[in-house]
Amino acid sequence: MASLRSALRPLASVRPIRRVAARAAIPALRVRLYSSPTLAAGAEVRPGPALSQTNRAEATLRRFWKTVHVKEEADGFIITLDHRNLKTPGGKKLVVPKDRRLLALLIANEWENQDEVLKQHALPLTSLASRALDGLQDPVTREGVVDALLQYLETDTICYPHDEPSQLVRLQDAHWSPLLSWLEATYGIRLNLADGLAPASQAADSVAKLRALVAGMDGWELAAFERAVYASKSFVIALALVKGQLGANEAAEAAHVEVRSQIEQWGEVEDTHDVDYQDIRRALGSVACFGVKTTVSSSSLPTRLTDALGAPANPLAPLDDYRRRSSAPVRAPAPPLTGVAAPAAVPTKRELDAEWSVAVKEGTVPDTPLARQVFETWHRFPGCIVLTRVGKFYESYFGPAHELSALLSLKLGSKAYKTGKFAFAGFQTAQLDKYLGILVRDLGHTVVLVEEYDDDGIKREPSAVAAPGESISRKVGRVVTPGTVGTLDEAAGESRYLLSLALGRQGAGAASKTDDGDDSAKVPVSLAYADVSTGEFFTKDTTLAHVEDELARIAPREVILDQAIRTAWDAGAAAASTASARADLLDLLRVLGVHVSFADPAPSHDPSLSVHTLAPFGEQAAINLLRHHLSYAFRDAPPALQAATRQAAGAQMQIDAATLQCLEIRHAFRPGGLHGASPTASPTAGPLSTRGSLLSVLGRTVTPSGHRLLVRTLTAPSTDVPTIERRLALVAVLVARETLRTDLRDALAGPAVPDVVRLVQKFAQREGAAAHVWDVARWVRAVERILARIKDDVKGARRAEGSDRLRALVGAFRDLGTLARRIEDAVDENAVMRATEDDEADAGDAIVAPAKGNRRQEKEAKREERDEALWWIKPGFSPALQAAHDALASLRAERSAMQAELREKHGADGLVLERGARAGYVVGVSKKAECDALKKSKRFETVSESGRTFAYLPWSTLGAKMDAATDKLLVAQRRAFDALRATIVERAADVQHNAELVDELDLAMSFAHTAVELNYVRPVLTTGTELHIVNGRHPAVESGLLAAARAFTPNSTHMTARDHLHVITGPNQGGKSTLLRQTAVLAILAQAGSFVPADAARIGVVDKVFSRVGARDDLFRDRSTFMLEMVETAAILRGATDRSLVIMDEIGRGTTLHAGVSIAYATLDYILAHIKCRTLFATHYHELGDMLCGKPDSTLSGADARVSNSNGEHAGGVHKAAGISGDRLAVRGTPRQGVSFWCTDVDEMDGAFAYSYRLQPGINRQSHAIKAAQLAGMPPTFLQTARATLAALRAGHEATVD
Repeated sequence: MASLRSALRPLASVRPIRRVAARAAIPALRVRLYSSPTLAAGAEVRPGPALSQTNRAEATLRRFWKTVHVKEEADGFIITLDHRNLKTPGGKKLVVPKDRRLLALLIANEWENQDEVLKQHALPLTSLASRALDGLQDPVTREGVVDALLQYLETDTICYPHDEPSQLVRLQDAHWSPLLSWLEATYGIRLNLADGLAPASQAADSVAKLRALVAGMDGWELAAFERAVYASKSFVIALALVKGQLGANEAAEAAHVEVRSQIEQWGEVEDTHDVDYQDIRRALGSVACFGVKTTVSSSSLPTRLTDALGAPANPLAPLDDYRRRSSAPVRAPAPPLTGVAAPAAVPTKRELDAEWSVAVKEGTVPDTPLARQVFETWHRFPGCIVLTRVGKFYESYFGPAHELSALLSLKLGSKAYKTGKFAFAGFQTAQLDKYLGILVRDLGHTVVLVEEYDDDGIKREPSAVAAPGESISRKVGRVVTPGTVGTLDEAAGESRYLLSLALGRQGAGAASKTDDGDDSAKVPVSLAYADVSTGEFFTKDTTLAHVEDELARIAPREVILDQAIRTAWDAGAAAASTASARADLLDLLRVLGVHVSFADPAPSHDPSLSVHTLAPFGEQAAINLLRHHLSYAFRDAPPALQAATRQAAGAQMQIDAATLQCLEIRHAFRPGGLHGASPTASPTAGPLSTRGSLLSVLGRTVTPSGHRLLVRTLTAPSTDVPTIERRLALVAVLVARETLRTDLRDALAGPAVPDVVRLVQKFAQREGAAAHVWDVARWVRAVERILARIKDDVKGARRAEGSDRLRALVGAFRDLGTLARRIEDAVDENAVMRATEDDEADAGDAIVAPAKGNRRQEKEAKREERDEALWWIKPGFSPALQAAHDALASLRAERSAMQAELREKHGADGLVLERGARAGYVVGVSKKAECDALKKSKRFETVSESGRTFAYLPWSTLGAKMDAATDKLLVAQRRAFDALRATIVERAADVQHNAELVDELDLAMSFAHTAVELNYVRPVLTTGTELHIVNGRHPAVESGLLAAARAFTPNSTHMTARDHLHVITGPNQGGKSTLLRQTAVLAILAQAGSFVPADAARIGVVDKVFSRVGARDDLFRDRSTFMLEMVETAAILRGATDRSLVIMDEIGRGTTLHAGVSIAYATLDYILAHIKCRTLFATHYHELGDMLCGKPDSTLSGADARVSNSNGEHAGGVHKAAGISGDRLAVRGTPRQGVSFWCTDVDEMDGAFAYSYRLQPGINRQSHAIKAAQLAGMPPTFLQTARATLAALRAGHEATVD
């Protein structure tokens, strides 16, 4: 067991780390599996099957499995991923021999511990097993491997000993000599050693014995030996390792003898030697574990492993744990939980002191003040990534540094302390936004930022470096979570909502079933959500049954819950003993994979967080949760939120989650694509893509905030007719006035229209830069120019239609001219521009040939120019700022006089008083004569090797005064900046108001541009329940067809109170689903205030849109295709009202024919009898037409009812007397009130066919499914068999009827 522990210990350094992100270029896994010089020896490697688990991992580099199991079979152990056998890249089932039981456990452990992204070298044992099974079973390949490995015998470092230095001789005797003795004693092989420069040529019989020894290895042992040789560069060391003579650590030490000798003699190159050594240990550690043949119980393995730097590794789970794992699918572990932790979870000072003492004693951390602060921050924020600001860097230390290094692909360094070396990793402060995007936005982690503060308690600028002796304090300034990263993230076109959910008073323990049987339908839930980057703040009341729909609409990045239910969340779904509304909510959030945090719902005592509202209990609790979480995340300055906008349930069209997905409002599903790595991936990549969605067709906005308004509008259109008409009127004006529309779009698309709401929000949090201040003034002036252009247009067309709407729009803007003047009077535009253009200028200078002249003077002039760019606030802003500028200007004048005097006195025209990076304030000259002149004076002292830089006491004294004056000026400008920010924040409400009007204008121009380009018309909205669409077209489908130079076939839909349910039949691929979706999409567009793709449209306002279209499943929630269909249908029947619009496709298709028809008919009957809403119902069950055409007094409900037509014939028979006899599309009977029948068809001629797509009255009793199969490319024999079978079935049915 001791040797086994020794073999396992090197694996600690490659332990799997949760939520690994391989941000750097990672070699393909298959390359890693087969990385072998054997290929160069002429061995042939045949390609395997196209797909296996390892190939899939190679292609995606992401975890695609949920569960890992080890199963024992007759021929050995197999590892399964989601109960599917793990296969090698060559397609072979990975079977581990029974004498390698521990190896099976370790391979399973490799796959179990992978999370989001696969890490390089994360599957070392799997790669060895794949090599053994795929590459080393073929005799030709084995022979090439043996030949390649024997070549290392001729160059084996062990055969080339040295007589000096003494350190090397001692290490050779300790590590190499025993191996040579072992080889001779065990195998009778005495290796020849090199003498001087002559090579160590081996005897033929020795080579033959070693060849036979290697050739006799089985594939598993040979794979291990191959890796050991390539890692250690030694044939003998590798042989000793695979034969059990050496452990992994001993083998690594033997392979590292020469390097260790150099280290002892000359010292270690920090990081470099250690990294090389750890790489060898990793490879040899995997070989040692791979070669263990034992059935030892894994319970006897070490429970605590540590890596080379002392960080704890993950313990190995018992093998039986894999067998006992539940077969139910399990999602990848949730990201670390954040939020206001329960008070009991915060360690006391005494507890921290005790834990700190233990950590120092064990050598986990060094005993320094910074280490103590880092240690305490870990314990205050468990599960979070802590980044500590140190000068111009953010750093992570000790054990957590390993995780940060792996997540961000940063170099893992080490720092030496009195008690040893400790790991650290970090990056520059300028890269903070980049890495926060990876850690928080992409990977869902919570990051704690420990910032530096000056004596005034102000956070130091990112570029600031502490002066010698300057006191710096550190404290937590930000806790960055997925919902609060907005101000640090510049994904301008998307909202990042933070959502809090508060159950009603009875919700926490409410039973899952209410009295009427509806699942949690009456449990109230209050929502409060905000985008901290813009200040938008909304509240809404709903029920637990509709929470999933609200989550789909809002798309929050983080959800906050009451901390009282954190224990239930931590316990997991399996721990819920009884069904309750709380348990249902937690289960839903687990399924959706939302990042969940917790906070206190009690009212805040902080005046800055108070909410002036008379909100009811639930809403107030949700607001409190949100406010507490924001105060937790933003320690320095919580974001300023707008007054909460309460969204009434009936004020917006409700679109449930299934309908948002079905209608492809925001995203279109493209099967077969690859998922993007993050939510901000390319909009055209992955199954969820904006391409082909409604948003892609209408997304013609030119500002980020306008795009955000477009998304909100399409996912929740208005139900208020006057509001809709105001937007339609504005769109109509812009459609009619092309020149105005073009001018306004050009004005909004220019750089002078920044995302001003986010800028103001930065200022509210005491963030932002000089350019942001100037951008606010530019935005105000740009808006003024836009308003002037609109006024000119209105003035030139006083009586033109729409002028009133434009005048109303202009009149709604608030005057911000005084704010713009205040900024323009305060800010030096030239300084702001120089600061932003410095980098570009430097890049340009690099390719321009420098002009001849004094380079010292040029360098100093450029430095002075950059210094001037720092002072971007004009001196006249305040008396204090003016005084600070005057003081610095006086000292600079004194410097200029001193420089002129020295030049004249010493005859050195090139003399420059400058500040050096190392020597401080010095005198520099360029010419030798000038240098010699200064050396003659005793007042100058040479301070550089070149002899052209001198120390001069008067200049040093003056320079110190200039430094002090500069510091005072920086403080004065910072205070002026604070005042300027405060001025902007005071007008934040007015800026927000005007910004909303600009967004409305941008949205209207987007709708108008689309309408003109694609020939849309203005719809008419009413308060009735009618729906009349003449020649309507599906926006996204039409756009796709136009791109392929094809025309869309329009269709009309007419619904009234007496004709509100349309049953649509027709062939597969005949356009039924398109018609359903386009009707719902046109209703959404009309209520969004957009023109619609049709010849005419008159639509009664729809309160809710429901869809049940398409075949899919939700196995994660234990819902088959049919069960999901029933769940969605049940939601429609429970939630629809007489003002709703319902589209349903193929209800009842997932079961037997009779059961399916029964369910479909019952659905229609319920809508007709209880809801009476506008419904489009597509089906292939043409029998439904006969069932809906019974006598008016027929009883059509009940599972056993016999449905008759007007002639008394049963539904299953042939109707002869009713309808249009002889017409194959005839409706055979009198439809029930409210029902009409429509269909599409196929045009056939001379054996050819084409889909007509045009809707016509009647019932089509043929699906033409075989024609669709023909178009799909089915083989001819398949089509022949299908046609013959269909003919036989029809003949049998007709014989039965006769």
